[in-house]
Amino acid sequence: MSDNKLVIKDDHKITIKTVANHVTDRLRQEIIDGVYKIGEHITVKNIVNKYGVSEMPVREAFQCLKGEGLLEVQQYKGARVLSINVRDASNIYDIRRMMELLIMSEVVTKEYDEHFIEELRRINSLFDLCQSKEEMNIQYQDVNNQFHYYMFSLCDNNRAKDMYVFYSGLLKALKKRYPNEIDEMKQAIAEHEEIIYSLSKRDQVKLEKVLTQHALRAKNELIRKMKISE
Repeated sequence: MSDNKLVIKDDHKITIKTVANHVTDRLRQEIIDGVYKIGEHITVKNIVNKYGVSEMPVREAFQCLKGEGLLEVQQYKGARVLSINVRDASNIYDIRRMMELLIMSEVVTKEYDEHFIEELRRINSLFDLCQSKEEMNIQYQDVNNQFHYYMFSLCDNNRAKDMYVFYSGLLKALKKRYPNEIDEMKQAIAEHEEIIYSLSKRDQVKLEKVLTQHALRAKNELIRKMKISE
């Protein structure tokens, strides 16, 4: 069995939507990693044969990646590959930062107890279980998302949360191509502690300041790496 095939087992009862998510994630990562050249033409048939899936999830993936600005879909002709440049990455980070500030401005006004704070500390401590840079990079994005999404659980603004998740998917793919250094991840963990402290004190001004610094530092690090690789 080829490693390039996406294996879908019937006994797992995976839905078409789930398959489409897998196809979207894989194709997004390949585009960002440069597997396909900018301007290259790809067809539904190409991806069906490569991934070993049916046409429907591939068509869904094409439409999703069109919405993300990674594909220009041409009716009856497949799609043309676009890319995320430095300016795109900067804009994505800025939009996501504004969504997070909006979400957290609501969260800090909610009724939450020490359990909420302790759970954030527990999630942030999961980074300590990683023994190497490689292991930490693998775990970092998932634990980082878990931390932020748990904070967001008290927010009722689902549109803002959906936008945050949407842009986080793009950034996660970029981060796989431009991995974090150990010092960057340690800095992020320390910033999480400041976020937790601000929440525990219900200090909205401090919270906004720390969240902004957290997001801008991550943005600047990614842009620096992207410029080096140009």
